[in-house]
Amino acid sequence: MKRRYSHFRASITPFKKLVANISLLAATLLYSGTSISSTVSLEEINALDVRFKKLSSEVYKHLITQQGIHHVSHVKPISNIKRLEQKVLRLTKKQDHITAISLIKASLPNIIDNVDDESVFIFLELLLKHNELKTAEVLYEQIKVRGDNFSAANASFLLAKHHTKRKQWKKTTTLLKGVYEDLPEDSGHYALIINGIALQHLKKHRAAIRYYEQVPEYSKYYTYAQLNIAIAYLRQGWWTDAQIAINQLLSNEVATKSDELTNRLYLVLGYLLLHKEYYRDSREAFRNISLDSRYINRALLGISLAAASQGDHVGALNTLSILKGKGTLDLSADEAHLLLPYMYEKLDQQMTASASYTETIDYYQKRIRDIDAILNAGASYSLDNLADGSDTTFIIEGNEIEFTDTYPMSFLNNMKELISFKNVMNNSKMRDKVILLYENYQMTLNKIIHDLLVERADILRSYLNQSRYGLAKLYDNSDIGGQ
Repeated sequence: MKRRYSHFRASITPFKKLVANISLLAATLLYSGTSISSTVSLEEINALDVRFKKLSSEVYKHLITQQGIHHVSHVKPISNIKRLEQKVLRLTKKQDHITAISLIKASLPNIIDNVDDESVFIFLELLLKHNELKTAEVLYEQIKVRGDNFSAANASFLLAKHHTKRKQWKKTTTLLKGVYEDLPEDSGHYALIINGIALQHLKKHRAAIRYYEQVPEYSKYYTYAQLNIAIAYLRQGWWTDAQIAINQLLSNEVATKSDELTNRLYLVLGYLLLHKEYYRDSREAFRNISLDSRYINRALLGISLAAASQGDHVGALNTLSILKGKGTLDLSADEAHLLLPYMYEKLDQQMTASASYTETIDYYQKRIRDIDAILNAGASYSLDNLADGSDTTFIIEGNEIEFTDTYPMSFLNNMKELISFKNVMNNSKMRDKVILLYENYQMTLNKIIHDLLVERADILRSYLNQSRYGLAKLYDNSDIGGQ
């Protein structure tokens, strides 16, 4: 009697549907905006940001009045705007932004008297970079009141970039209204792009495209604009238009000077072609991605999916084996384990397929156990868990967790600032405030990483169920298990 396992059937994703889901997901996730079911909201992040701004202002007030700061020379106002600029630049070159910002704050009346001097933008950008927003907002308002159109437009542009990094899209679009003509050319082109990105996050894809289209071909931002146009097309289901846009970019030598941006274009194109069932062209697109690219694992997965869809199960098997053999703990590698036994099935290697399904089930069970153990351990995470050379990717027991897919980079930057404050502060009351806020940030980071690990475990459980069903179906349709 053949064994029936119909209770697994609802959990299995047919291969063709899996190809479609992965291709759509991989293409569209290149445009940030992923969301998860999280216990930490952007409102909670913003509330911490408000607290940081208030504390930052207090810290710099202490520094200016010398009420408890280690290793910082006495800060005195500098009346000459050019001499202040030179001093600030020297300090930032020495990575002493705390003293540099203190000088800016101490010299603020003199800066306001010279709001049309280009030095003002250096000061405003430094304040925004380190989220000393209270001073930045005072300076910004004075630039709008006292400055000319050029100064006001540049200040609005800098503030818009600040809000973009915080995923505050409505503020970004408001700040950029009517500023383009008064900006330097490169800044104007960049402003068009970030306004388009903000509009896409607000689900206004057609409006976003109109801004991207204003970036001329000679601009250094042209490639980014065209890629975002292609992704806006994808978001609306306009696959052919997206393909045309990417192909035009790839034929433009000037547009493809950046190797990693070119790799990104080929990745989007590869999954787009895979979705449209142009499998041979899809494989060729993926093969153009360099082996040292951050996108190589997604490219290998794409090659295997395209090969399998062509009926080249040996090619798919070989590529999946390479991806599996890399031993990385990202989603592409996890999906490779899911697809391998299916390839053995298609090659009529039933015993090997059975063994592969068993191995895959063991793999997912171990991955889930390991993540559950991490979650149950209640470990505390910090910036020390960031991957080497990355400002956004956390490595948690080998698991790659991308923070900025969901949350703003400014959250991590504020944590870095709080560490800097803690290192220079010897006033016990102020130091306690800094430590308390840092601990609040760390607790929130712990929640975020916890949620991202839970999401990863849920995905793995889905893959585990699909693997179990695959094995059950294999037994159901063969004599491996006996009669």
